[in-house]
Amino acid sequence: MTEPPVVQPAVTEPQSVDPVLAGFDHLVALAGYVLLFVSVFMVGVPALAALALAYAHKSDTHLLARSHFRFQLRIFWTAILFLALALGSVVVSVLVGGGWLFRLLAHAIAQSGSGASHLSAWTGGIAALLFGCAFFLVGLALLWTLGASLFGFLRLLYNKPIGHAPV
Repeated sequence: MTEPPVVQPAVTEPQSVDPVLAGFDHLVALAGYVLLFVSVFMVGVPALAALALAYAHKSDTHLLARSHFRFQLRIFWTAILFLALALGSVVVSVLVGGGWLFRLLAHAIAQSGSGASHLSAWTGGIAALLFGCAFFLVGLALLWTLGASLFGFLRLLYNKPIGHAPV
């Protein structure tokens, strides 16, 4: 009785990296980090250029640069998430502080038979708390962008990948 042949997994040879293209990708990734860092001070406009560079180069580069382009995308989208949460907090704060949400809640409570007078004391405090949360989230987005772009820039300067990408 013969045994079926054992299929060995295909071992892929590492692609040879053109040193000129690798150097170019290295410079583009460094430029992306600089654009992300500077975008904090320029209302985020350079971050859009960094986003375009990262999306354009994330799939056709060697592993080191690829890990950095993916990290740049992560930096951008995490900052956008923080800013979106801050915007939502401001909108709810305006609704509460302006009284629209308060009137809606008071009407619902009045319909249920409970008194709505205790809600008026809370609206100013809730609005201030939500507005404070918005400031905190904007600050967190700015610090995240500054810190993460500086971290990635330094890792790339020393030719180290982001994460556990083999190089």
